[in-house]
This record gives sequence, structure tokens and C-alpha cells, in this order.
Amino acid sequence: MNIHHKTYGKGYPIILLHGFAETGDVWEPVAKKLSSKYKVLIPDLPGFGKSDALPFDHSIDMVANSVYDWMKKNNIVECILIGHSLGGYLSVEIAKKFTNIVAAIGLVHSTALEDTFEKKEGREKTIAFIQKHGVAKFIESFVPMLFFEKYRDKHKEAIEAVVEKGRATPERILTAYMLAMRDRGDGTQFLQEFEKPILLIFGE
Repeated sequence: MNIHHKTYGKGYPIILLHGFAETGDVWEPVAKKLSSKYKVLIPDLPGFGKSDALPFDHSIDMVANSVYDWMKKNNIVECILIGHSLGGYLSVEIAKKFTNIVAAIGLVHSTALEDTFEKKEGREKTIAFIQKHGVAKFIESFVPMLFFEKYRDKHKEAIEAVVEKGRATPERILTAYMLAMRDRGDGTQFLQEFEKPILLIFGE
């Protein structure tokens, strides 16, 4: 399968994984800044943007495997892995399964915790909303809320660009990933035992 990606700069590789209903393009401003010192790769996760979808389900385990295969095809033997939201879940899973290739991980508005009962219910309500109202209406309501309120006011065009790409995501991909996030396991013990650097970024 094909995983589309963009590469910036040269040097030690950093891979930036995007969140749910996004594409790698959301990382572009960060990638450009990091590219003065590093080789930065920003893929579209399977099923999003220009990347092929997996032939079956999109479990966190299967997506992690596909990203690892893509890393090997691009001759990445060691890297720093940073993920936003869904990308963070995948960063933890990849580091857990393929520890030798990951020198450090970063979670941006993400967690190693599994979903609570209430969070699982929320995922299921989201699936029902998408199935009832369609992808476009969901994306138009969901994406702007990912951004800080003051950013939403000042950067409407940038947010609309993310919305536009999100609208193109097939319904089955959104629902498959929502189920994958709901059913993922807990990674907190792994992080406690992970003896390499961990970056956590949270904010309003």
C-alpha cells in the first residue's frame, strides 16, 4: 500500500503523525521550522489525505504496522516520533512494538491512557452522528474545535484548509478510526518502563 508523505530538510529523522480527520499538512509549519536541523517526514496516515486505506479494519495495531513498514521502505532505522491525538496513540503503539527504531516520543494533546467508559460512549455517539448527518457536517463542526478560540478568530483560512481536506475523508475511514481509538489498549505501563525521552504537550 502507498503512504503519501512530504519530507523537509536533512539530518536526524523526526516523524510527525497527524490526528483524527486531519492530514500530514497540519504539521507543515512545524516541519519547516524543524527542517533547519533535522530531516522531517510528515505522512498522511492510511485512509487520510493521499494515502491508501488499509484493505481491512484500521485498528491501532494494524495502522502502527503499516507506518512501520513505510518507515522501513524509507530506510529509517531510528527516529524521533511525535504524534497529535490519534498520532500520539500510534506513536505509543509503534514505540511499544518496535522499540529499537524509536529514540524518543512526543504526545501532543494525546495520551497513553485507554478510553474511559464515558469516552467510549462519546466515540459511539460520534459514529452515529457521522452516519446520520454525513462527513461534511461532522468535519465542519469538529475541526474548528481542535483549535484555540483566539486562533480560530485570526486564522479562519488555515482552519478552512483543514476542513476542506477533512470533508474528502470517506465515512468508513472516520468510523473505522473512531472504533480503533475506542478499542485501543492502555499504554501507561509501557511509558513508565520506556527509558528514552518522552515529550508531553498540553494546553488550552
